[in-house]
Amino acid sequence: MGQQRFVTRQLDGGDAVLVAALEEELFPGDSWSATIVREQLKLPYTYFVGVFDSSWQSRKQTDMLARDIVSDDVVSDTLVSVDHGGVNAGGGGHDLSSAGYHNTCGTNGCERLIGYGALCFFAPEGDGADLITIGIVHDYRRKGLAWHILEQLLDEARRRNSRQILLEVRAGNVAAIAMYKKAGFRVIDKRKRYYRRPTEDALVMRLRLKGQ
Repeated sequence: MGQQRFVTRQLDGGDAVLVAALEEELFPGDSWSATIVREQLKLPYTYFVGVFDSSWQSRKQTDMLARDIVSDDVVSDTLVSVDHGGVNAGGGGHDLSSAGYHNTCGTNGCERLIGYGALCFFAPEGDGADLITIGIVHDYRRKGLAWHILEQLLDEARRRNSRQILLEVRAGNVAAIAMYKKAGFRVIDKRKRYYRRPTEDALVMRLRLKGQ
């Protein structure tokens, strides 16, 4: 990726709180709770990948988050209609970038979760997958991270012999649509007033994977 501070890895149940906090930042009002994320991460037919900024070193802010988690569990355990719409590319929500809401610390310092993506595979395995979401923290956008995450998801789909990937994206999300088209996705349908907050149509896009 050209910048060694970025670390990419598959997410697991131990990352649930980090993902839920980032969900709340990127998709306020329609975010998954830590409980729901944790359950999703445990499923054999889902795949989550995250990108971390390994140069982010604020232990103090992480300790503040840990205290908040004990008392508040980050977000509500109720799932409101998920309204992700592909890459979250702008506007809305609160800027929590200075609050340290999505980071983890070890003996070598702290890593901040700055983006993630997820696939949900169809049954039987090999038929295809839904691209659930790709989200990037606002101040890390325009660095090629969304494209990098998309590549990781496509690689995993190919590894599982998926024949196609489907997704929904907000009709007005020009940046996300352009990225998906660059990757080979094509619009196959339109769903009227599919999204809320704000109400907007969704484009259904599909990528047929070669050799599958």
